[in-house]
Parts: sequence; C-alpha cells; structure tokens
Amino acid sequence: MRPTTAIRDIGVHLPAASEPVEDVLRRNGVPEREHGFYRDIFGFGRVRREPGRSLEDQLADAARPLLDAHVAASIRYVIHAPTVQFTAPYPEAVTARVATMLGLDRAVPFALSQHACASALLAVEAAGLLLDHCDPGDQALVLAGEKTFRGEGEVIEGSAVMGEGMAAVLVGREGDRMLTLATRTLGGFDAAPFLAVEAERAFTAAYVEALSGVIRDALEDAGLPAGDVDHVFPHNVNRISWLRVRRQVGLGDVIRLGGQGTRGHCFGADPFLAWHENRARMRPGDRYLLVAAGLGATLTAALFEHGGARRPDGTP
Repeated sequence: MRPTTAIRDIGVHLPAASEPVEDVLRRNGVPEREHGFYRDIFGFGRVRREPGRSLEDQLADAARPLLDAHVAASIRYVIHAPTVQFTAPYPEAVTARVATMLGLDRAVPFALSQHACASALLAVEAAGLLLDHCDPGDQALVLAGEKTFRGEGEVIEGSAVMGEGMAAVLVGREGDRMLTLATRTLGGFDAAPFLAVEAERAFTAAYVEALSGVIRDALEDAGLPAGDVDHVFPHNVNRISWLRVRRQVGLGDVIRLGGQGTRGHCFGADPFLAWHENRARMRPGDRYLLVAAGLGATLTAALFEHGGARRPDGTP
C-alpha cells in the first residue's frame, strides 16, 4: 500500500532580471540560423538569471514563505534534487548550508540526483517514503533548481534554454495527495547530453511515445481516463513535443506551458513553478499531473488530487 504522500505547499523564487534567449544562444555559440527554432518552435522567449547570487541564497528564498516557526520545527528532511551530480565545488554542501540558513537544525539534509530533471519528482516520492517512518506531523522540504553556467548549463542543444527559477516543496501527509507515480528509465541514452548522432536520432524518435507511455502508466494505475485530467504541470522543453504527447494520450487543453516563454527551462523546478503559477485555477478535487523527463533518460509522471479548501467567496 502506497504511503500517503502529499504536497502541502510550494514556494518559489524567480530572479527579477531576464535576458532574451538569443543572447544566451549567441553566448554559447549556437548558430544564428537556429535561434528561431528555440523561440518560434520550442517556445522560449526570455530566461531568468541572477548571476550575482548563490544557489543557497536562491533556494532559501524559495523556502522561506513556507516556514513559520511551527512548520520549521516539523521539518525532518531537507532534500535538494539537482539535475547534475555536483552543484558546488567540493567540499561545499549546498543542502546543509540551506538548512542552516533556514534554521532547520533538526532536519537531515541530503541531495538526491542521478535522474536529471526527473530527480525532483522522485525526491517528492522519496520524502513521502521517509516520512512513513516518522511522527504523523513531521514534514520534509524538497528543493529544486540550479544555477546556469556556460555550456550545457545554459543551453541543451536542440531542446531547451536554461533559467534559474527555484522551487521549494513542502511534503507531508495532508494536502494534495499523490495518487500514483510512474517512471521509466531508457538506459541506452545514458551518455546524454553527449549522445552520438545515431543515438540522438533514436532518442528523438522514441521520446514522445516514451513520455506518453509513462503518463498512460500513471493514469492506468489510478484508473483515471485521460480526459478527466484537469491540469498537466510540465517540464519546459520543446513545445511541439508536448502537443504531440497531448494528442497521443488524449488529454484536453490542460498542459500549462505558460511560463516557458518567460522563465526558460529551470532544471527540475519546472513542474513546481507551473503548479505555483496556476494554483488559483485549481479547485478541490482537481486531478493533475506533474511530469518531467531527465536526460539519460528518466521519464516520470506523478498524479495528484488537489485538496485545497474554498474560501467563503468560493475561490480556492
């Protein structure tokens, strides 16, 4: 029996400054003739960046709105889920420093990675499994987001332009319940983003069907028809591929890609940033998917039921 894992709330930090994708592409040597694909086909416009601030400061800013004294005392785990294995020079410990900055002295800080942009979704599931062995009121804090850096940290060639949006996910036993989670790993593409030409073509050919398949797996496990999904909060990559996934799965007009043009692809934080951006649209009982695909390649879809209560005026 799946333990009750729930999203209590999500906090975000978005840098105020942004720059056009063309500037990022030019800086990273992407030919001018390809710039239109990233804007017009993939859907990127501007990306948020904050070069003068540390990753720890940005992650802490995302988490602070969630943490009053009572909540802070209940946090047992602080989990950063980076898409890359190292986010700071050894021996710096990013997660431990964030926990200290937030005053979470009773929490165990650690990082969970190896699944690229799907790591944060899997970290939410891991947090729920850990809390199953804690007191009922204990909670966990999952952190997602990273700094951009020249090269693969700013542009994933043929796929995405990276931004520095951060998300903090408060995980507990009450709130938006996780109904099911499905994941697939396509190990033949483990060299990404440095795939050989033939492997790159094979991944491109397999991607839409594989992502559609993992979404279908989650829905079938929950016994929910695709037409009953109220929202999909996705990772921000190739917009055209999402339209193909929508058709293959049979989803309605529910994929919330609105932030892609103004934020860029914010590593593992994208689905949580989209959740936060669209929270006013959700009604009690809404079923929604958080979806991410990580290079390497791990594809994950988690189905939740929104538990937010309505205010007296009928708004969520």
